[in-house]
Amino acid sequence: MEDYSEGFGITQNKLVVSIGVPPRGGPTRIVHGKRGITAGTAIRLAR
Repeated sequence: MEDYSEGFGITQNKLVVSIGVPPRGGPTRIVHGKRGITAGTAIRLAR
């Protein structure tokens, strides 16, 4: 996810706000490689 957000030149916070998820918890663990991307998050990223 970090590579994804850097490729678009946006911060992690702007990314999670734009896809409609809380900035704490899941997205942070995804960025740090401690959690996989769920189907719901993948759908939000695809939009």
